Amino acid sequence: MMSSHQAQARVLRGVKKSQTPITEWVTPVLPLDQTGCLRLGEHPPSELPSVDEIRSLHELARKGGCDELQRTTEFIAEESFTSAPAMLLMAIDPATGDSLCHTAIRAQQIGALAQLRKMFPPNGSFRLGENALYKHKNHAGETMLHAAVTTGNIDMVVAAYRLFGRDDLTNGKGYAGRGQPLEELTEHPNDGIPHLTFLLEKCSDGRDAATVARDNGYDNLAQWIDNVVTRLDPAGQRHDPEQWKEWESFMRDYYQYEYREVQVEDDAIDW
Repeated sequence: MMSSHQAQARVLRGVKKSQTPITEWVTPVLPLDQTGCLRLGEHPPSELPSVDEIRSLHELARKGGCDELQRTTEFIAEESFTSAPAMLLMAIDPATGDSLCHTAIRAQQIGALAQLRKMFPPNGSFRLGENALYKHKNHAGETMLHAAVTTGNIDMVVAAYRLFGRDDLTNGKGYAGRGQPLEELTEHPNDGIPHLTFLLEKCSDGRDAATVARDNGYDNLAQWIDNVVTRLDPAGQRHDPEQWKEWESFMRDYYQYEYREVQVEDDAIDW
């Protein structure tokens, strides 16, 4: 039986058959480039999107033009011979490092956020790419949750967290059909570590999203985040440096941040 890594392996082209480099799936750094596409099993683009094309996508996300945002993303992707989901990972604002999620959140466009998510396959086949986008930090080290708290809008903070956790953005069915919104749950797969670390992620100046909210006078937003964090970690393990090291090690493996390429003989690969 294949291991999970073997099942996810992809072979790079142009090498001797006797020495096949196996590239394990890894979460790429954004903006996505041709090599990153190969790591995700995507067809690499013939050329990367231009600055003007990226700006046009961000402007559509800012205005909330949902249908036009999807059509334009698909058109640019098709022109470059790649997919729309891959294009979302390429469309990082070169000036700020913001993703399209950052931009839609800053403009308080929940509809645009929902449209961005719809562009990803519902079967999870692009899950590593989604992870990369939802965890992406801009040039200031800000996640989309940091961007959300600066709006002063609790709906955007909730939407950012639910987007990360793949919950309905507008008080719909509840997380994974459980009838409860994501933020009200106390039990998650993997002990909720991905959710907890997302909420506590720090930007370049060392502040987490709750601290940024308080510094901007939005105590209610900070309290909302604190409440969810406490619900996930009632014992306060987050304050233990050794526990943090364990969580960081878990997260490196969970998100497959580390890139590894090994040379193996063909007959050693269980295809």
